[in-house]
Amino acid sequence: MDEKTKLLVCLGAATAANCIPCFEFYYEKAQAAGVDTGDIQAAEECAFKIKNNIFRQLGPAPASLLP
Repeated sequence: MDEKTKLLVCLGAATAANCIPCFEFYYEKAQAAGVDTGDIQAAEECAFKIKNNIFRQLGPAPASLLP
């Protein structure tokens, strides 16, 4: 996985977890790495969609998918 993708995943995870310090940390790293602001916004939007719908859509299934 390339660095840009890793940073976008971290930003999405920080958003979904409501971790402002995490988001700020990875946002600064993403800016320094030249990650496009539009890509950051897209990662945030995906995280919000997942966060806001996770229990409704997934129910108990995620636990059953883990090894």
